[in-house]
Amino acid sequence: MSNEHPLTIERAGIDREGDGARLHALVDGRELWFHVPARLSPVLRADPFLAAALLPAMRSCRPIAIDPSLPVSPALLAGIARLQSIFRLWFEWAHPVEITGGTPEPAPESHGVGALFSGGVDSSFTLLDNQHQIDNLLFVDRVDTGKKFNSSAYHSALPAMQHVARHFGAELLEASTNAKEFSHGYGIDWHDAMGGCFSALAMSCRFAELKFPSSTPWLDLAPLGTHPVTDPLWSTETTKIVHHGSEHLRIEKLARLAGSPVIMDNLRVCMQGNAGNCGKCEKCLRTMAGIRAIGARSGSLPPLLDPAPIRHVRLGGTLVLDWEEILHACDPQVDPALWRAVKKMTVRRRIRASLRDLRDQMRSLLNMRAA
Repeated sequence: MSNEHPLTIERAGIDREGDGARLHALVDGRELWFHVPARLSPVLRADPFLAAALLPAMRSCRPIAIDPSLPVSPALLAGIARLQSIFRLWFEWAHPVEITGGTPEPAPESHGVGALFSGGVDSSFTLLDNQHQIDNLLFVDRVDTGKKFNSSAYHSALPAMQHVARHFGAELLEASTNAKEFSHGYGIDWHDAMGGCFSALAMSCRFAELKFPSSTPWLDLAPLGTHPVTDPLWSTETTKIVHHGSEHLRIEKLARLAGSPVIMDNLRVCMQGNAGNCGKCEKCLRTMAGIRAIGARSGSLPPLLDPAPIRHVRLGGTLVLDWEEILHACDPQVDPALWRAVKKMTVRRRIRASLRDLRDQMRSLLNMRAA
């Protein structure tokens, strides 16, 4: 199935705005932009726009037509061919599309090693584990997955992030993009789109390497926008995308971070949109429970004095595995209250999931008989 009306990438440009540079293009008639530090000397190419536009094109079954005057990386085109083969199997709505136009030309020389950084457990672990390699931490506005995230909270969080960066001899770089809104315009969830969009920022910043912190261990990997199999395929000749941390459980990362007071005192995990941590949402409680289970402390999160609220946490997706990691790390003889609270909550979640699966199987069986 193919819609012959192409998704075009055209009218691209770079605008200098103070210390920043804004790369922009009309993609399918909509403006797509990336704002990065001007000192990184971004160049005008099709690469970042192509990376962000791939899934929208695959969802709408439309070929991509690039302005012939725009250079495009042959390495990226080869990687995208493989990405399309994977995405069509992962996502039932993704259909392979043809890419035409552009001028094949290797990407220009790049510089420095960067890492995506939000101040959370995963990105802090990537920083700590690669502290002697990382030159820059990329803190991205407008793409936080928290439903209530706002720009004022982003800017309020900057001082703590800058403090962490300085401690490890890295520079905190700010970037922003409307790629999340652009993807949503095609009905694509950010969790599916973020790999291509973060790679687009890496190309715009001309990093020689950008590390993507893994949020999921190999034990629990599933189709997702950023994944150890697909992330490297977004690389160009001179920008390497590296997925980091899938070989570690979240509780293991937290235990490693416990040895760094500067990280523990500046952790930013809350998804409620505040500059700090609310101490009440599922993610805050999960992090606080993990900290208590391993006997650590954090100056940015209140201590979990009463584990009772954990029993009422409602879990979605695969988060139950993160809580089961905490359960295994907790000694029931040393901390029976925490162990009981986590045990009750995870067992309840497993029972509900089993009942839901049974219900779905019964419905399928009844539908087969009715047919």
